[in-house]
Amino acid sequence: MIYGLILAAGLGTRLGLNRPKALIKIDGSEIFIDSACAFVRNKQIDKLFIACHPGYINEYKKRVDEFKKWSWKGKNVELILGDLKGRQESLKKSIEYIKKNNNLKPDDIIVTHDCARINLTDKILNDSIAVAKKHGYATAAIQLKDSIYSFKENKYISREQVYQIQTPQSFMFKYWKNKDSEKSTDLFS
Repeated sequence: MIYGLILAAGLGTRLGLNRPKALIKIDGSEIFIDSACAFVRNKQIDKLFIACHPGYINEYKKRVDEFKKWSWKGKNVELILGDLKGRQESLKKSIEYIKKNNNLKPDDIIVTHDCARINLTDKILNDSIAVAKKHGYATAAIQLKDSIYSFKENKYISREQVYQIQTPQSFMFKYWKNKDSEKSTDLFS
């Protein structure tokens, strides 16, 4: 089985928002819907979970129910409560929920994605799944083109060796480690 997990519980405090950034509309639709549509369209994803901000669960539910009526017919999409302490805590809580409520097997794959990263393509999802099947885990990354400077070392760092980690991040369940969120900013820290 391949499970999708969209992390959409964040408030977007860096943006100065007073509501979840997942509910911001772009071209008339909330940004979590953009990510959810990519997962629902993907033929390899068996079930999709969306970790939502607990205080806005009804708004997420209303939008998901609307999409289930006309474009997500028969697709297995479930809303779960995310954690307000941060991305890592929301990830841990979501994985525990999926583990408790599904018959997770060691080689099942979980594909996680930050809903704020819109324009997710089928190719990126399929590549992430393929690499996770082969190596046990995968993360999307972009080689940096900007100049990188380390103040600590007082020198430029070769950008040919520096990548920006993004989502999706995928892993076989047997590799899941419930790490200390204080030391992690993403799944593969």
